[in-house]
Amino acid sequence: MLDLVENHVQRFDELDELVDYCKGEHEDVFYLPNDGDTFYMVNGRKIHSTGNTLPMEGCNITEPGIKAVFTKMGVPGLFPSMMAPNETHVTSNFVNKLLDEPSIKRNLSNQQFIVDSRHPDNPIIGMVSKTYLKYSNHSFLEHFLSGNNNHDLDFTRALVDNTKMTIKWSEKKFSGIEIDGRPDRVKLGLYSGNSMIGNATLYFLLSVLDALCTNGIMLPKSIGGSRIVHKGDRIWSSEVENMVNDTRKSYDRVLSQIQTTLNIPFNTDTARIMLENDAPIDIPRDSRVPHKYWTTKRKFADSVESNHALDNSINFVKQIPYKFGGYHTNKIFNSPYRKGNTSMYHFIGAFTEYAQEQPVREQYRIEEEAGELVNWFDKNSSKFFN
Repeated sequence: MLDLVENHVQRFDELDELVDYCKGEHEDVFYLPNDGDTFYMVNGRKIHSTGNTLPMEGCNITEPGIKAVFTKMGVPGLFPSMMAPNETHVTSNFVNKLLDEPSIKRNLSNQQFIVDSRHPDNPIIGMVSKTYLKYSNHSFLEHFLSGNNNHDLDFTRALVDNTKMTIKWSEKKFSGIEIDGRPDRVKLGLYSGNSMIGNATLYFLLSVLDALCTNGIMLPKSIGGSRIVHKGDRIWSSEVENMVNDTRKSYDRVLSQIQTTLNIPFNTDTARIMLENDAPIDIPRDSRVPHKYWTTKRKFADSVESNHALDNSINFVKQIPYKFGGYHTNKIFNSPYRKGNTSMYHFIGAFTEYAQEQPVREQYRIEEEAGELVNWFDKNSSKFFN
């Protein structure tokens, strides 16, 4: 098996802390081009070079780092097999045989290791080609924060996962859309993303922030967004500002989608419509979720079994706000004044409020899939009003 260094993941709720972190990342994450060396693994833990490419003491490995190395070697599916043996020397022997193959040496000749020197073991956190355009998270923040039109955007929170940075920005002003009689509840904004290890472009996507419960929704790129790949000579601050401006042009479309979720009631009939049209509601990865929802693709012995499974799934969907929602969701769905009058916006809010109690990676996944669900309602709204 492989002896891995833990991958670093951190959430930031203060912009100053993120800026300081990214400055250190900028200074201490190094790109080490292959200097014509041969590489070998020791004890399933470290990779060494025969020359000067890697530090003399070798480099430890993270999961994303060794996966990137395997991919560049030309064996992208190797990782699970290398975790199977009980003894690390078995893994090292097999990997070293591969690293000695002429074709794999050629594959690695135009690559560079990405090493995080902030860790005492200098772990390899990624591998990219020598033509990869280095654009650090610190450089992005400098460009974004210096933009002429970005002062109306507030930092909400950020996640850095092995240099893959995702930031949520929200407009200072409210959108004006009225929810539960309040026009001062929803703020539109952006998600920005960047990576220093080649696993993401520089991008902007649209976002929604409910200021009452601080729930977030990430809208899919089909609604609006922009990106730049890590190629060429450099990324200019003006390019970043243009990306921001282009993405913000789609705010009206976001407001229209949110209004659609407010117009669709949440009840037994609409729960059935969601299931019968395969709405993407399988969002929580939780033991309380049935092994399988009823879907149009599931096979049943007969119509009786199918109808029984559908009824069970409808009942579970109706319980989602109570099982997964937090304080704000429970207050809405248990309100005696509403008399059961809730919308799909409130239903989605159960997922996004649940997300806030999850680990950071899971939180961002749920917010992204909540955005896919918003988009699904917009595309399928006619099914709810026939």
